[in-house]
Amino acid sequence: MNRDVIRAAHNPMQADGDGRNTIRSELARMADLHQNGFAPARSAPAHGAQGSGPAYDWQTEAGQTRRLRASGRQLASECEAEWRRVSVLPGVRRRTAAGKVADSRGQVLLTRRRGTMTLATGRVLRVDKNVASVDGGPTGRRVTDGRTGEPMLWIAGRHSDRVPGGRVLFPGGRYLAFPVMGTRPDNAVMTAVTESGSTVLWFRRIGWRSYEVVVNPDCDPTTELLCVIDLAAGWLASYFGRRRRFAGGTPPPAPGVLA
Repeated sequence: MNRDVIRAAHNPMQADGDGRNTIRSELARMADLHQNGFAPARSAPAHGAQGSGPAYDWQTEAGQTRRLRASGRQLASECEAEWRRVSVLPGVRRRTAAGKVADSRGQVLLTRRRGTMTLATGRVLRVDKNVASVDGGPTGRRVTDGRTGEPMLWIAGRHSDRVPGGRVLFPGGRYLAFPVMGTRPDNAVMTAVTESGSTVLWFRRIGWRSYEVVVNPDCDPTTELLCVIDLAAGWLASYFGRRRRFAGGTPPPAPGVLA
């Protein structure tokens, strides 16, 4: 584009009077800048403003875009390496899908249907909805012993919009947080971290709503951890989803998450 082309440009809005004169004046100013070897400002100054403002450096923006893309590719590569590393971690392995938790041989250890969990031993646990959490926070779910009625754990919050808001609370002030590292569900790893900072579980998605979970070899694969695996695994996928807004109400949980 040269000086004459810029001067010959016209406004498609067909301004009249002072507006047309202002546009012509600004185009002439840009043409003079271009003729003298200067890049015009990305945005024209307001009507009556003095000076053209700093020139916009398109090469700098292009360089920043390339660096951001390279950084994103590197992050994805690091996440995929971490996802693969979970497959060789030491510890007890569990798989969960469709409301069931199984061991590495495929033997079902826990089955969840509606408001109950049934263990392979025949023990029954109850899952109650809309129960106030032990810390007085928002209502969530509570798992209790079906025989004694003693609470075992509470589910508070959820993951969505790339915010790891879900937690599992236990009696006595213990809890688990669930940070996620990944750029998409297929390369993400979610961990369960205690209040003291120890990692007890690693989650990764291996199929549609199917997850592999590794239990830290220093931890016993207790009934509580089986419940956590079943109820929290879906947070890995919902972390990358968007919470839908509903007028006048709270959105329901995402499919597969605490269902």
